[in-house]
Amino acid sequence: MALIVAAWLSLFLIRITAPPDLLDKDQERPAAYMLDAALNGHWIVQRDDFQALPGYEARSVCSKPPVYTWCGALLVLLFGRINAWCLYLPTAAALLGSCLLVWGYGRRYFGPLAGLLAGTVLLWYYHGVQARNPFVVQTVGLRTLAADLEARFGTPPPLLFADTPYTLQFFLGTMRPRVSLADAARRLAGNLPVMVAVKERHELDNALPADARLHEIARWPASGPALVTVVSNRDASAWIKPPVR
Repeated sequence: MALIVAAWLSLFLIRITAPPDLLDKDQERPAAYMLDAALNGHWIVQRDDFQALPGYEARSVCSKPPVYTWCGALLVLLFGRINAWCLYLPTAAALLGSCLLVWGYGRRYFGPLAGLLAGTVLLWYYHGVQARNPFVVQTVGLRTLAADLEARFGTPPPLLFADTPYTLQFFLGTMRPRVSLADAARRLAGNLPVMVAVKERHELDNALPADARLHEIARWPASGPALVTVVSNRDASAWIKPPVR
């Protein structure tokens, strides 16, 4: 059993310290379900970012049994933020439990060697050790944007999220609820300083008064249609964190 646990722990540490693969094989959707449960209290039926797209409302509903989401969401509440542990630990624990169960039955009915081989084979099965391509452009880009925002404005940065990918919140490790575009526009048009991350800048501009003036703080990608834009009713200098002395 110790050999199986040691091998499992080694594989899990490799996975947890490897580059993220959130946008490969729809991995951002489980993260979105966890955030929806932990942030919005949707423990029975969770939704993801598809809910904001006309005609895709049905696809936004979680189509899988919720135990994995519940386990991850409980970890989100435990840590106080979402991170890679919340996403990977529930499945890793389930894999370890399956391996130990197979080891126990194999040892009982066919001998110690058979149990060890059976548990090890299950551990090294493709779905147990698969490492999907981590170099997805969107994932790397959003992670870079998150790191840039944290470096410039603190951890986590003082952002409001309006119709933004949950992936960005994952990398920032923040559990702040997302606001509607209308609410974001109302706050940006007010007198209090606000910084908003938005996926569709033009929709936010359309919701603002004609005389409202916004400052673009950050954008990814640097050119072309922006996947995420950070705007504010104050210049970027107003948000820069003071240097640590």
